[in-house]
Amino acid sequence: MRIIYLLVLLSLSSNAWGCMMTPPEQTTDPDELISRTKNIVLAKVVRADAGSSFWRVLYTLKTERIYKGNPPRAFQILGERLLGPVSIETFDDHRDPAFWTKYGGRENFDTSCAIRPAFIVGATYLVFIDTPYHNKSFEEIYYTGDDHSEKDRWLDYVESRIANGGR
Repeated sequence: MRIIYLLVLLSLSSNAWGCMMTPPEQTTDPDELISRTKNIVLAKVVRADAGSSFWRVLYTLKTERIYKGNPPRAFQILGERLLGPVSIETFDDHRDPAFWTKYGGRENFDTSCAIRPAFIVGATYLVFIDTPYHNKSFEEIYYTGDDHSEKDRWLDYVESRIANGGR
């Protein structure tokens, strides 16, 4: 019987139970995310290298357009391998109401409460470079043109807020 209690206690203390709830800074209001982030860019993923473990990938991104701050021309983010549909979801170019909910976004936290993004080499993302990361910090963007009817809705939202002093 002691063995069973010991196993139960060990399972309760494992990393799998490390993060039971979403950290609040990962789901703040979009305006708060824009306001608190110093560096926001449109960036293209140019490289993916093996990281420190099987699951980790060191992504290199090249800044294509600066929306806020003074970011480097290229930067790296330690993330995870691309695991499937969750990581490649674009929410119909961010027109889907599911994206605009508190928990909507391409990335989610892992068992350690950290967001470790996954990217596609060659794809373009709207990146909120600074931590703490948010579930909307790494959204893939297809349509970047000047026409608001064609532009990705998340990109259009962020551009408008920054242009109107959303800092």
